[in-house]
Amino acid sequence: MKYDVTIRTDKDGVAIILGALTDKHHILQSVVPVQEQVREQRRSSKRKIPGDRGVDLVMRTLSAENRVFSYGDIAREFVAHGYQAKSASPALSTLVSKGKVRRVGNGLFALPGTVVKLGAG
Repeated sequence: MKYDVTIRTDKDGVAIILGALTDKHHILQSVVPVQEQVREQRRSSKRKIPGDRGVDLVMRTLSAENRVFSYGDIAREFVAHGYQAKSASPALSTLVSKGKVRRVGNGLFALPGTVVKLGAG
C-alpha cells in the first residue's frame, strides 16, 4: 500500500525533509510554496459613519439638545448608527469618569452645564 503525504513546513524544514527522502522507496512528487492567508480584522459593517466611535456618538447625541437624556435614548441612537445598544454603557462610563458627561440620576445623563429640574412641578 502507498500513501500520499502532505507536510507544511518552513524553508528550513524543506531541506531536512528532502534529505530524509534519499532512498529508492520514496519518490518526491512536488514541493509547492504556500501563500499564507492573513485574517482581516473584523469591523462593524453596519456603521454609517466610518471611524465613528461610541464616545463621539454620545457627545453628538447629548449636544443635539440641551436636556437630560435617558440611557434608553442614547442606546437607541447607538442602534440607529449600527452599534449594539449595549455599547452605549462603556462609552457613557468613559465620558462620566472623564467629567465630560454628568450622571444626573438613575440612568439619566446630561452635559455639564445643562439645567436639570428635579421633581414634579
